Amino acid sequence: MERLFLTRSRAIEKIMVRRRVVSDALDDRHATDTDALRAELAELERMLLDVRAGRANEFVIHESVAQHCFVMPD
Repeated sequence: MERLFLTRSRAIEKIMVRRRVVSDALDDRHATDTDALRAELAELERMLLDVRAGRANEFVIHESVAQHCFVMPD
């Protein structure tokens, strides 16, 4: 697992990029595991709200390699 130290704005950007990837995968006609994608999308939405509001200072993004992200002050 990688560890990343990001500013709040970069952390929000990272979550939004992952949310876009998952959303596009859900829109794909050939998506097979839609339940898992919907669950990940819901988790990303909650994570985005928490990071924006300052309630979360760390989170994990599950991509090809899991990334443990720490939010640093801007």
